[in-house]
Amino acid sequence: MKNKYIIFDCDGTLLNTYPLIMESFKRTFKNYLPDYLLTEDELNSFFGPSLRLTFLRYFDESMVDDVIKYYRKINRSLMPEWINVFEGIIDLLEYLKQNEYPISILSNKAYDMIMYGLELTNIAHYFDVVIGYEQMPQHKPHPAGIEVIKDFYKTNNNDNIYLIGDTLIDISTATNANINSVGVTWCITKKEDFIKGNAKYIINEPSELIKILEE
Repeated sequence: MKNKYIIFDCDGTLLNTYPLIMESFKRTFKNYLPDYLLTEDELNSFFGPSLRLTFLRYFDESMVDDVIKYYRKINRSLMPEWINVFEGIIDLLEYLKQNEYPISILSNKAYDMIMYGLELTNIAHYFDVVIGYEQMPQHKPHPAGIEVIKDFYKTNNNDNIYLIGDTLIDISTATNANINSVGVTWCITKKEDFIKGNAKYIINEPSELIKILEE
């Protein structure tokens, strides 16, 4: 087993769920706030934070659980048609697995929804552990989820841990946990934004991660 630990975000990093998530939000808002027009900037801001934090911006706390339940029902129903793996990800995962890198997932998404997406795209078997919303006491960008994964692997060597993600929330999570951050540009966050967010590494395609790990 390699002594470098790879932690992936899920949506926007491994799985191309951006169109799926945007459509799920649009349909949810149409149901609950039919006269409210979401802007593109608002929709983009929903990508990364937990559903609870996102919906608390628009709904009273007493409504949020119902809104989340509706969103997840819509999202799950659309997943088989709308979800796919980013180009190059399977080759990367295959390389990491063959070379015995420990691989995990840390996401603010509900665990069962993460697993459904991984199973639909046939990549669930690559990961040693998947940590979703329910498995961490506090959520990204808090480093609690990183600590859960460190406990799983029984490691405290932060220099050998890499968090790969597509949002500045992922970069902040890595910074807060004092581990290596890797920003990916194949979803919505641009290189310039990752630079401003102090990402340690920025990659434009999955294969570039191998070069970083083999340094």
